[in-house]
Amino acid sequence: MERMIIKAFSSRLAVALLATATGLVTQASVASQDLLRQNLPSLQAQVNQNKEILTVSLPTEAEILLKGGKTIDGQIIGIDNQGQKLSIQQGGRDKQSIPLSQVEKVKFNGSVVYKADGRKYLRGDGGNISPAGGQVSLPEIPLNAFSFRGDPNKGQADVILGAGGLSRGIRDTAKTRQFVVDEMQFNLPKKTMKILATPY
Repeated sequence: MERMIIKAFSSRLAVALLATATGLVTQASVASQDLLRQNLPSLQAQVNQNKEILTVSLPTEAEILLKGGKTIDGQIIGIDNQGQKLSIQQGGRDKQSIPLSQVEKVKFNGSVVYKADGRKYLRGDGGNISPAGGQVSLPEIPLNAFSFRGDPNKGQADVILGAGGLSRGIRDTAKTRQFVVDEMQFNLPKKTMKILATPY
């Protein structure tokens, strides 16, 4: 009888200890989740501090040079980094997609540019904006680091670069000037792109 009482007491004690331990683990898990939630903005800020974003403008007219020598004129309105396609529009008509594997390079010869303030400008000789510096090269940009901002017809795009991705000269120029893209090239094996741009 005494052994049965001790055995029953031991079982109840084990259940009580297990319940207490489970409760403590649950409370610790909830507390850690709350702490993570509270610190999420600061963690995101730390991640963002490790990146630099350069806003660029694409002129409304581009010449797409295809492998094999053929060219297509149009406006670049999208770059699909997953499907690896370039979307263009010609004369306001329906867009068409060109596989990036067929693209040798894209040259922006057009003078019409929408800048960050949303207004339309003309670049070059006779235009109302002139270069504020020499052409710069932004090589080895991951395809998924390029994204259009707002209306793609206005050609505003963000280029996300890793920490230290901008030289001091480019960084200082970007504070007061807008970089206008002159040329793009794609490296599909590396899933990267190269951009040549001039500040205006």
